[in-house]
Amino acid sequence: MASDAAQIFRPGQRLLALLGDLRLAIGLLLLIALASALGTALPQNEPAGAYHDHYDAQPWLGLLTAGPILALHLDHVYSSGWFLALLALLATSLTTCSIRRQWPALRSGLQWTDHQHPHQLSKYSIGITREAGPQSLQHLAQLLQRRGWKVQQKTGRLAARKGVIAGRSGPLLVHVGLIVLMTGAAWGALGGQRLERFLAPGRSLDLVDRQGETRLSIRLQDFSVDRDARGQARQFHSQLLFSAPAMATARHVDISVNHPARMGGVTVYQADWQVAALTVQLGRSPQLQFPLQPLPSLGEQVWGLALPTRPEGSHPVLHNVASAQGPVLV
Repeated sequence: MASDAAQIFRPGQRLLALLGDLRLAIGLLLLIALASALGTALPQNEPAGAYHDHYDAQPWLGLLTAGPILALHLDHVYSSGWFLALLALLATSLTTCSIRRQWPALRSGLQWTDHQHPHQLSKYSIGITREAGPQSLQHLAQLLQRRGWKVQQKTGRLAARKGVIAGRSGPLLVHVGLIVLMTGAAWGALGGQRLERFLAPGRSLDLVDRQGETRLSIRLQDFSVDRDARGQARQFHSQLLFSAPAMATARHVDISVNHPARMGGVTVYQADWQVAALTVQLGRSPQLQFPLQPLPSLGEQVWGLALPTRPEGSHPVLHNVASAQGPVLV
């Protein structure tokens, strides 16, 4: 019976050893980092038609067209099943390692090792022998305590240690932090909501709850671009006005790239920008404003529109612009 039980339990031990192996955790971290790089390089959560329009003619890195991108769920990496499975497997590996190795190491670090005989000290690589009496031991204990050591005194001997708890608890805290981070990422990917909208200065966006009531109103008051001496964009700034029924007064917040605003459980990022409209005035005519549309066939950040030159709407002329500073190409 004992032999059969050992044979049945051995595969479980091997599985736990594999899950708690550091090499498995490192490999999973590398895969997650590679997947995150793909999610950063490829546009996420776009309509399927946008991927066909952009990558069928020009495959990504010359390898992937829209078909493989959509089939592998690379259009929504962070909420895909395989990415969440990698997070779950890494969390399981870290939990197993923490329970099997880090927690016992921390418990052993909390316990004092009481050496009662001189020969027990021979296992240490560094050691020295000195004759000491009770007064010398008391003086040594006081000196060590003043220098930040924890001291345990017993009759005729003392033990001292420093930094053991921090050293043993550090890996465990790192594992717990990573598990909490991955749990939050999975929760946000499955239970969170993501919305991307372009707002022109003076326009607002209302976020409503399931009952159709406005939860938060976001108004774009102004938008600006920081440029270097060559005119290249360095940073984008948006001045927002938050208002909600639960807020006594509206709140002004400035956001920029990598500096979001958090309000009432909602995080607002400066994600992108575009030229919204073209204002045209011919002679002394009134100013006419025409909305612009992206023109991906001409470039990544090119906007334009076709204006007819005849009263019946024929003979259109294409106007396009690649910068808020112009020029407008006709």
